[in-house]
Amino acid sequence: MSNEATISTDMIEDRLRNEFWRAILKPMYEITGDSDDYQFSGSIVARSIGSIQIGATSFNSQRYTRARKLIAKSGLNHYVLQLITGGDLHGDFNGVDVEAKQGDIVVIDLSQTVESHASNGSRITG
Repeated sequence: MSNEATISTDMIEDRLRNEFWRAILKPMYEITGDSDDYQFSGSIVARSIGSIQIGATSFNSQRYTRARKLIAKSGLNHYVLQLITGGDLHGDFNGVDVEAKQGDIVVIDLSQTVESHASNGSRITG
């Protein structure tokens, strides 16, 4: 039995990709593209090691929002560590301006609000 899962928009019909990618990220973020006709692209390879989840993600440019309503609804209230392996990240993390580039590590408190923009890039998340 494998403890690894792979998810990619490449596995989904073009017309369903945006809905699919939003559903994958919905527990953590609401996402928007750079324009109304924007096509999301992304992949996740996730692995469980005991009670720890580690994943490698790659994606095109996206805007992420974690508002109070989503925080209350999701019930997620732990920390996430992200190693920026490609691209960059700019955002407001509960009133704190954050800028991160390749090689930086970002700590995200899922009990707090986030408004951010990630350029085309990749992350290792735990």
